[in-house]
Amino acid sequence: MRVKIKDYSGFCSSVFGADSLLASFPELRSFGVDVEQMFGGFYYIMKNGRAVSDSAFFSEEEMRFLEEVI
Repeated sequence: MRVKIKDYSGFCSSVFGADSLLASFPELRSFGVDVEQMFGGFYYIMKNGRAVSDSAFFSEEEMRFLEEVI
């Protein structure tokens, strides 16, 4: 699924490493990134069918600051 930020201030204040995620994935604010739920229910950022990093993920709780892009 592709997601982007729907609540910027909430994202910045509540998502662990939000500043690093935004620096690495500025598309989070525009057309979004692909995520896939893996490894204990975390949503990992994906490219070409693979997780981009073992530290680029969102928890279930953090997903509330994102919206699915259709």
